[in-house]
Amino acid sequence: MQAISMILVARSLSVTQFGLVGIVISVGTIASLIGDLGLTTYIARARAIRDEAAVRAGLLLNRWSAAIGGALLISVVIVGALNGGWPWWPLPLLAGFMVEKAVDTASSVLIADGRNITANLALLGRRVVVLMCVVAGSVIAFDAAWTFSVGYLFSAIVSLIYVAISLLGSPDAYAGSRSTTVRIVARETLPYFFSNLTAGVRLLDTAIIASIASPHAAGLYAAASRVTSPAYLIPQTLTTVIMPHAARATGKAVRAMGNRLLLATVGLSIVLAALSPLVIWFADLILGDQYAGAALPLLLLLIGLPWVAASSPFGSLLQSRGQARFVAVNGVVFAVGVVAALIVASLLWGAAGAAAAVGALYAGKTIVLDLKLRRTGVGRGGD
Repeated sequence: MQAISMILVARSLSVTQFGLVGIVISVGTIASLIGDLGLTTYIARARAIRDEAAVRAGLLLNRWSAAIGGALLISVVIVGALNGGWPWWPLPLLAGFMVEKAVDTASSVLIADGRNITANLALLGRRVVVLMCVVAGSVIAFDAAWTFSVGYLFSAIVSLIYVAISLLGSPDAYAGSRSTTVRIVARETLPYFFSNLTAGVRLLDTAIIASIASPHAAGLYAAASRVTSPAYLIPQTLTTVIMPHAARATGKAVRAMGNRLLLATVGLSIVLAALSPLVIWFADLILGDQYAGAALPLLLLLIGLPWVAASSPFGSLLQSRGQARFVAVNGVVFAVGVVAALIVASLLWGAAGAAAAVGALYAGKTIVLDLKLRRTGVGRGGD
């Protein structure tokens, strides 16, 4: 549904206009990762091992970070619109990202408690509302960027209310927490924060391409990446779902999870490469003639997608074994590499080069995480 929404928006805008939408989405997603502070993974693990004080402090910190992050983003848009001639439509979209961040972090409690259906409905409901808004905007010929932006904020608010009500059934979820506990949690989440932030550095791709290559190239890349981006919801959810199980499991069981994950990653890459002619035809069909140049970047992004997607669940497995610092260092090193590769590849080969660079660097990152997992001890995650 998210892919359909983005396709409808892309077909309603010029390549350059959609490139701007892609940049705003990238900025909003990076801001969400910063505002998350690593809490989504941390809270899921804390709930799994029944550290309720940490859960309560984490949820309180989550509300603070969402409010502060939203206020900062809104202020930047207002100042830019008043003084720099920026458009106003990014304002509700960026606010929606921060509300959505708060929802996803709080949902980690539901997932750790085994209330997966409730958490899934929160996500599904958001996508349904956004799609309905985009379709309605298309029917009445309303500006596509505004329709998508307002719909995103509205869907996030509806989801926030739903999750807040659902958490009323979780023991002590809204109980108070001492400031000392909050400070301890803020310090303990740092490795998770750097891991999540560096895992999302690829989201700077559209902005880098726009500054290095051209706005048109950024529009082509944004079209390809926005079609594939919904697939990352799978590893994003998998990362949170894995943590409670891995934290309670033995090292042998965790390594078995890693083996299956690696097998799925390699197999899916091979399948996607074999389907390349179909992918190119599909891109031309759904995006239209003006996005003809997006076919090759889309193909390269799809081939690299399994490796990009697998890096976060692999990191989650290692974090469950007490290797949060290694995952953070790995993320920082490869984040620098990804940014450098994006700059060079965009300059030399445009959108297609950037797509290939992202896949190659994340493949290296995932392989390093897998090798580390194979050398990690066999005790339980809570030890």
